[in-house]
Amino acid sequence: MLPIYTNHLNLGFNKGTILKDPNKLLTGTGNLIRHIDIKKASDYRNPKVKALIQEAIELAIKDMDKPTKLIGSTISKIKKK
Repeated sequence: MLPIYTNHLNLGFNKGTILKDPNKLLTGTGNLIRHIDIKKASDYRNPKVKALIQEAIELAIKDMDKPTKLIGSTISKIKKK
């Protein structure tokens, strides 16, 4: 994900806490999501970030075949008349 702010953007990873991140690039305090602050091109145009993105891609591909734990349902607080 790429949230864009006034002076920077974040290169976000939805399952960032699962990634190895040996270079400690990821920041954040959420249960799952982590990101890299991007303020200049060198913040993302480097082999360390490329390796992290590749790891995230590989994780996503592995996850595609896993069955979901959730079964869809509709929740509504609107009362029928």
